[in-house]
Amino acid sequence: MSASWRDTRDWIRPFSDIGRAKITKVARSTGFLDADLMSSLHNPAEAMQTRIREDLRTAMRAKSHEEVAALRVCLAAIDNAQAVPVGARHQTYEVKAFGDRSVEVPRLVLDETSLRAVLAREIEDRLSAADQLEQHGNPDRGAALRAGAVIIGRYL
Repeated sequence: MSASWRDTRDWIRPFSDIGRAKITKVARSTGFLDADLMSSLHNPAEAMQTRIREDLRTAMRAKSHEEVAALRVCLAAIDNAQAVPVGARHQTYEVKAFGDRSVEVPRLVLDETSLRAVLAREIEDRLSAADQLEQHGNPDRGAALRAGAVIIGRYL
């Protein structure tokens, strides 16, 4: 019996607190492990983004605007950290055919420490902006930024 990729994700999600090694062992022994799932088990950034996206859906359903904004910023910070630097290899813009694989570059894979550094930097930026806003007479906006920093801090 072959399971689809989505079925496999749903099957493994309740066991996420068991640990990556045990999940992998059980999934391999039952035949539920495919290449896409295996890569996400070994990619902490992808696992974190999946968790944040699930929390984002929940926050959107609950209409928690501050949490939605903080989670979107968090996802954007992770995406920006995974972007491949162009550097000196940048060429002037050329129109390529649709689907031309010469323009596709795989994103950077973040390890656990660099992922935590991205989130910590985002929290630090929010807290410093909150301090500045409070100094300039905007305590409400500063409090909103502090609340966002607390929300992002849940993922450290």
